Amino acid sequence: MEQLRDNNNPTQHTPRNSFVAFFLSLLVPGLGHVYIGQLKQGIVFFLSLFLILVIAFAIGVPNAYWLLSLVIISVLLRLFIMISATIKAAGKKEYILKPYNKWYIYLLVIVVYFSVLLVYDVRSLFGLESYRAASSANEPGLHVGDYLIADKEAFDSKPIKSGDLVVFESPTGQGKWIHRVVAVPGDKLDIINNFVCIDGVCSDTQYIGSFNDDYDGREIQEYVERLPNGYQHRIYKYKEGYINDTIRLKNIVVPADHYYLLGDNRDNALDSRYIGLIHKDAIEAKVLYSYWGESAERFNVDFR
Repeated sequence: MEQLRDNNNPTQHTPRNSFVAFFLSLLVPGLGHVYIGQLKQGIVFFLSLFLILVIAFAIGVPNAYWLLSLVIISVLLRLFIMISATIKAAGKKEYILKPYNKWYIYLLVIVVYFSVLLVYDVRSLFGLESYRAASSANEPGLHVGDYLIADKEAFDSKPIKSGDLVVFESPTGQGKWIHRVVAVPGDKLDIINNFVCIDGVCSDTQYIGSFNDDYDGREIQEYVERLPNGYQHRIYKYKEGYINDTIRLKNIVVPADHYYLLGDNRDNALDSRYIGLIHKDAIEAKVLYSYWGESAERFNVDFR
């Protein structure tokens, strides 16, 4: 990358290569400017991107619009850094090598940079994780193909409560699943006609409408369900119960450190009625919002 310097000619001129400047900037922000002799500017550019992460961490990423803004600003800054280094390199036809213009210094910076990225997940700085909804178990709120942001630190300082849509480790060993918490430790749960009752108080429900299932033609009804703690969400249920043993359950007392989870698509969800109560240690994140999906309408759907 760098020509060997002639010890008898300490002012040897080595023109800068635009492609090399662009490539180094692509690998590590600011490294292209180091290559063209602008060490301070390279450091400033690198720190400016880091500063964006720090600000985002301090403010948080409360919705998909904030997330999109953060991505756009970061991408535009990266492009500016790469273009700046490329243009300036083209003008460096007679360049005297600096002490830090060594190929092994560039390589060391690249190795350290990517090692840090591999060892330390940047997403953990925000406590956020991305997931994709793979089933219809939580329709109508959550659609198949929704890309979701979940907060892995949501329950570090706040308790899990009924209504939370959570990501948990499937007890069947089939990866990460998403269901809604409907009962917490100490609750006495009844499920009557697929509606939730806690300690004898049943959810308020409002009928929205119905349609026929494309698969078997059964009538599916949509309701707004307001849980006894006041959390409100929409659910699907068959007009005629699919499996009677699961649409009506009585006197389920939730033990300590366990939670009862249901899918919002009540007759099409492999939830606590089948897999049992979920231990708190298996719950790893709270779903916040979507940032992409099968259609534009799925952008920034809030699930809190």
